[in-house]
Amino acid sequence: MDLMSTAQLLGNLGEFFGAIAVVATLIFVGIQVRQSTAASRLSGSQAAMHSWITVSLATVNSEPLRRAHHTGLYPELEGVVSGDEDYAIMVAFLNAGIKAVESNYLQWRAGNLSDELWHGYRATLTMSFTLNKYFNQFWDFSRLNYSSEFRAVVDGIQQEATARREYFAKNGTWPDNFSALEG
Repeated sequence: MDLMSTAQLLGNLGEFFGAIAVVATLIFVGIQVRQSTAASRLSGSQAAMHSWITVSLATVNSEPLRRAHHTGLYPELEGVVSGDEDYAIMVAFLNAGIKAVESNYLQWRAGNLSDELWHGYRATLTMSFTLNKYFNQFWDFSRLNYSSEFRAVVDGIQQEATARREYFAKNGTWPDNFSALEG
């Protein structure tokens, strides 16, 4: 093999390995862009929910906002709590609380919250639906304020809570687990 053939062979090998490097780099950049896009979407969702929670909590802390909020935004809860102020505070509190749980659900689904933490939030929500009639009434008329995926999760939690209440009414004790509800 002469010097020209060796140089051409080395040049061809260089082009081949360069092409492989370009493909590997493009794959890496594609993965990075995909991860960055997912992180941006999650961050945007978090920001949107944070502003919703902020508005709800501002309603709790401001007498004029409580009055304005009470004057007809949620007539379905009329009579559930006593007094205009208590009513507005309850609605704003439930709104902020459930939005916070939705935010945690999205974090968990994206892999940014541990299973243990999410299951703790879920258990708290189940307990709230089981023991607090306001949660059920609030959810029934405000559920469209939440994403369809989260609504499906909470609807399932509400069904579990109903099964727990029915079990308690029948047996006088709470079930230790849901296998007792299946029979």
